[in-house]
Amino acid sequence: MNTTFRARVATTYRPVFILIMASLLVSIVTRIVLLCLTLSSGLSAQQIIPAFFIGFLYDLLVAGFMGLPLCAFAFIESP
Repeated sequence: MNTTFRARVATTYRPVFILIMASLLVSIVTRIVLLCLTLSSGLSAQQIIPAFFIGFLYDLLVAGFMGLPLCAFAFIESP
């Protein structure tokens, strides 16, 4: 059994890239809205900012782990 793989044209990568970027954009906007709402509730920024950045780094990590396999599979096609 001979299995060969060939690369697709780069246009298959574009929807995956847009999906990843949209996911990050939604995450950033959500975090900023939650940060503003939490700051308006009366808590100090020293309590909130570290949690904001930890959550943002987590979002980047999740987007990376979700995005990289999608990008890899977008380029590989079985004949």
